[in-house]
Amino acid sequence: MLFIVLIVNCDRIFAQSIKGHLVASVNQTSIAGAKIDLVEIRPNSVLKTVQSDNQGNFEISLKGIILQDSAIYQIAIHAIGFGDIDISLPAWKLKNGIALNNIEMFTSELKLDEVSIVARKKMLSRQIDRWVLEPYKNPNAAGMNAFESFRLLPGVNALDEKISVNGKSGVKYLLNGRPTIMSASNIIDFLKGLKPDQIEKIELLTTPPAKYSAEGTAAIINIELKKNVLNGFSGKLSSQYEQGKYNASRNSATLGYKTLGFESTSYLNGNFTNTLSDGRENRVYTNNGGGTTNLNADYFERHKGRTLSYFQSLAFNLSKSSNLNIDYLLSYDRDIESVISRADISSGTTAYTLTNNDTGTKSFTYGLTGTYSADLDSLKKNKIEFSASLFSNDNPRTSLVNNQFFQPNGSPSQNAELNDIKNDFKGNLYGLSADYSLKPRVGQMLEAGLKYSRLENRSNFRFISNTIQDQANNFKYDEGNLAAYLSYAFKIKKIDFKLGLRGEYTNYKGTDPVAGVSLDSTYFKLFPTAYVGFQFSENIGFSANYSKRILRPDFRDLNPFRYYFDPYSYTEGNPFLRPYFIDNIETEFSFWDSLYLTMGYGFGRNVIADLTRRNGSDLSVIVFKGNLTRERNLYANLSGQSDFYKWWNMSWSVNFSRNVFQGGYAEYQIDNKISSWSLNLYNNFSLSKSFSFSFGGWLNGPTSTGIDRYRTIGRLNASFQKKYKAFAFQFGINDIFNTQRERVSTTLSDQYIYLDQRHDYRRGWLRVVWSFDNNKKWISNKKNKIKKNFDDDESRLRN
Repeated sequence: MLFIVLIVNCDRIFAQSIKGHLVASVNQTSIAGAKIDLVEIRPNSVLKTVQSDNQGNFEISLKGIILQDSAIYQIAIHAIGFGDIDISLPAWKLKNGIALNNIEMFTSELKLDEVSIVARKKMLSRQIDRWVLEPYKNPNAAGMNAFESFRLLPGVNALDEKISVNGKSGVKYLLNGRPTIMSASNIIDFLKGLKPDQIEKIELLTTPPAKYSAEGTAAIINIELKKNVLNGFSGKLSSQYEQGKYNASRNSATLGYKTLGFESTSYLNGNFTNTLSDGRENRVYTNNGGGTTNLNADYFERHKGRTLSYFQSLAFNLSKSSNLNIDYLLSYDRDIESVISRADISSGTTAYTLTNNDTGTKSFTYGLTGTYSADLDSLKKNKIEFSASLFSNDNPRTSLVNNQFFQPNGSPSQNAELNDIKNDFKGNLYGLSADYSLKPRVGQMLEAGLKYSRLENRSNFRFISNTIQDQANNFKYDEGNLAAYLSYAFKIKKIDFKLGLRGEYTNYKGTDPVAGVSLDSTYFKLFPTAYVGFQFSENIGFSANYSKRILRPDFRDLNPFRYYFDPYSYTEGNPFLRPYFIDNIETEFSFWDSLYLTMGYGFGRNVIADLTRRNGSDLSVIVFKGNLTRERNLYANLSGQSDFYKWWNMSWSVNFSRNVFQGGYAEYQIDNKISSWSLNLYNNFSLSKSFSFSFGGWLNGPTSTGIDRYRTIGRLNASFQKKYKAFAFQFGINDIFNTQRERVSTTLSDQYIYLDQRHDYRRGWLRVVWSFDNNKKWISNKKNKIKKNFDDDESRLRN
């Protein structure tokens, strides 16, 4: 982002307004369709928003805006293909109006007649109730996907399909502000197919305001996909080839169209995944009569899959004061897994079992959301919004497991065991909401709303075996949630406040006539939120907040059916699982809007955690979700972005947490205390205007979730980017030293389990990107063809 400081008087104009003209620095052509916000800093309250016209002109009327002498105001300018610009404007200069003349948009240092501009992309910012990351501004974005960009958010630890925030699990995902029925693994696959330049912003809400669902004990992560802002057609095509142990590819297409009163944005991503993972598991059991029994297993997994995702957004300007937005999402995954595992058992007489597991998984998800919004007065102080959404998911899975048992000399010890497992999940999520907002004065905001959601899930299992009794499961789960909220933001002198209260009435029912299971529960809970912010000076700010959250049991976690992996590993649901509640207090200091220190404390009850127990006295381990009595979480993180030289930019964060898990289940008593830390560091070196080098990675220290302890793990990446006209060529290596290796242990009174798992994360890759729009076309004459200049390259499933 370009930080701009007003250093001399701007031209004063008689009308109270802010006028300007946007031009491209390369050829001085006008920039149409740029978004210009008038913002009051602390809190980051957007007072008015306009767009530049076809000649690049814009005007923000100050009529109806009460300017406070102590406040700081900014003009925030955003246009696709250009670096963002922030212009700081003191209140006393705004009162008579300002003309900014020509504003050149580009990312190098320049001086206008009245304005001094220093180029720096600011991708991370802090608002009173959330962190905002704009990943397309990341200089290191070339070698990352959208999921990996999560690590740029303070306190976020993103590792494969495991995400924690400030040492806590229980993250919920929103897409364009709406919940989706995709499972956590499905939405992560969807994000891995997106590039940072396809995302407008990622919001991290560790203490979400009352407007948002209270679901999610760690945080809410909202992914806002980028919409088209250029008039006419524009788009981008990219293709990426990867090579690790096996080859893979990722391809994407973006197409946008905008005209007066209509806007369309489309994303199409297709990926071919081809990965390898292997590992070793060691189990030590304490026998009732004394002594121990060991089980050692070597695992190997080859995973090949294809994914396709499509997102379509349509926006209609129905009038000057009303809009209609329609979003459609389609995601299809087809995974073919070939898993071969070998387990060597030592129990006095050595023998071993060879297990071959062939699994095929499909996932088909679609979603449709319609939102109508309207301003109820000419000053746009009253706004109302209605929204309806539907998400549906079909997730069938088939597994054929062949177990062969051998004696030490290699001869069979018993007949082979053949198990045919079929599992079909189907779910629907319906949502209706109405929201109202009122801005009685500058710095004040009243919000109120109602929301209803209904979740329907169906699960059908079939287990057929030649040695084990056949089993079946038909689990139905329905959940309805009715919520109402009220929040009020206001300012007393230099202190900002925001108070909110949300009430949620929940009813859920679950039945399995085959197993004779019936669940029926109704409860009402209140979830208060409070925020306070204070600006000590122009460069130093402070904020504090409190929230109460809930994590409801997932659908699969309640289903009592036992799912079979191999003769020694099972997973099953727990119909007695209770909701998990957590209270969180957080403080944050900001320095020069580039250095942030966050500290917080959370205390939870009925903690939902992954637990294990032995299946009687045999060697089988059952994994399930259970409740622990309490959790205590103390955390701190320091993050920032530093410019050492014009050619060297670094973004970094250091995170620390202290976690305590206590409680009892079965015959076990848990008192697990561990201190954790992580480091994220990314460097970008601009070797020339068109050539850059990125180098960075992350390192996680020991951490814990419930009864599991994870050891130190890290990853180092490097990439190069070369831009040529409308093309960008990117290549690099991920996990250079092959250090992203998962090692986790579980210690209980009668068992110790240690897993060492390696994945095929070390991969070289090559990506080519082509950007285009309808203003950049071939001009031909009789002698040659000349190409004009081009821009630079830029959940919830109860399953």
